[in-house]
Amino acid sequence: MLLVIGTGIALTVFGLLILFGMIGAGILSASILVGLNKKSFSKGFKTFLVSASTIGGLLIGVAGLWILNEISQWWPLNAILSAGSIVGLLSGFLFGLFAYNIVQRMTVFLKTKLTTFSNSIKRE
Repeated sequence: MLLVIGTGIALTVFGLLILFGMIGAGILSASILVGLNKKSFSKGFKTFLVSASTIGGLLIGVAGLWILNEISQWWPLNAILSAGSIVGLLSGFLFGLFAYNIVQRMTVFLKTKLTTFSNSIKRE
């Protein structure tokens, strides 16, 4: 029981650190401002998803190419960091747009299913 409570506390702290990191990076506040300015939850969510995935892609791209370069010793460190940054930013941005498109389509799909289900219950 203590192990489960400790795991819950650790996950909560980890989640809060990620949230504070996003606030510190301005991702969350910028997304809220975009949503309020455009008066659209969808635009704010898209900004958040694309921004967060771009930063995540940057970190994963740099770390991945750095680890790969440590194993194979292809290029000097500055070339690896530059290439990892470019690849990570581009792939993170594209993944963010792709993920937003998937979430948007899933939302429409589930909304139509829920409406159909709700109408079938009302008829009975």
